[in-house]
Amino acid sequence: MNKIKKFILHFVAPTLVYFLIFLGAGYKSFYFFDLDQNTGQGDSISYIQMHDGSFNVSPIHKYRVGIPIIARQFSNVLSLDSTDQLSSEDAPQARLSFFIVNTAIVSLAASITLLLALHVVENSEWFSSFAIVALSFLNPATIQNISTPMVDSAVPLFAILITYISIVSNEYWTPFVSIIFTPLNERIVAYLPQMMVASSSKKRSLSLLSLSIILSIAVNKLIQITVNHYFPTQDFAISENSYSYDLFTTTLHHFGNIQQVSWHYISHPAILARHILIDLGILQVVSIFVALYLYLSNKSFETSRSILQFFRKFLYVLVISIILVLMSGDVSRMLCTVVPFASVCMVLLATKFQFNEYFKT
Repeated sequence: MNKIKKFILHFVAPTLVYFLIFLGAGYKSFYFFDLDQNTGQGDSISYIQMHDGSFNVSPIHKYRVGIPIIARQFSNVLSLDSTDQLSSEDAPQARLSFFIVNTAIVSLAASITLLLALHVVENSEWFSSFAIVALSFLNPATIQNISTPMVDSAVPLFAILITYISIVSNEYWTPFVSIIFTPLNERIVAYLPQMMVASSSKKRSLSLLSLSIILSIAVNKLIQITVNHYFPTQDFAISENSYSYDLFTTTLHHFGNIQQVSWHYISHPAILARHILIDLGILQVVSIFVALYLYLSNKSFETSRSILQFFRKFLYVLVISIILVLMSGDVSRMLCTVVPFASVCMVLLATKFQFNEYFKT
């Protein structure tokens, strides 16, 4: 009984409060959403069609079946009319389902971040930690994730959950978590190296990372085969500039056309800016707490040695991340991969000197 009470107080209650906060924060963007003017118009239309049961959409979106299916089930529970959404102005019923589902996913991410903060930072004050996490998540990327019919909300939850498992729980859960999250958004693969930062064993983490990637690819392939069998895509041309929709199978194509794909993003700065914004929003909270964890785990060492160890660890992560990003074909993520890692280095440096200054006595 005490465990249930503790679980409710430490996880369920904060999740519900975060849900209400994010619901209120994202409502304005949700209410004034214009499908015709939205920068992610093509993505939104695809996911609304998938919500309605039509999978004749771009293969870039077609295999991210998890959140549209969950949103459709939510519509059915609320007895919302989930058919022919695109014939009504801005598809309000489908958007409402996505809004609630995405808000719930981001709320889970915030609660796990709170648990991580309380575990990592010694003598943490609960209310202050709760408020800091809430403010960290109230950024433009999060608001866009929850207020539009998209599936990007799964990525920050995965990144934070992987970090939590590696630091607090058991990293052997990583392959299992990867299997669950791949149907939501296959881009989670690019964030798997996050687990290596907090791992105490490089060999074990590399083995688990390899297994997780293999399982993620296998699940993605299974989804592709199943969806294409029951819902074959008809009369849909894939743009040459689109990033890979077939995970890890068009590597040579993208290496050969990287200049063309890069120019597509450079010539469309709004697309590149949006991807960078989402990436930074995803990793900012995780990066801060990973940096604090590294400081606390290495506090017996000198500052210079701690920072050297930090750079060595992140060098492996950075190289693997760039390889994964290149293989998935998403050049925008390659361009902004360096930014979160550089910011983590600065956070570590700042926290190291701050802690030494205030607690040396």
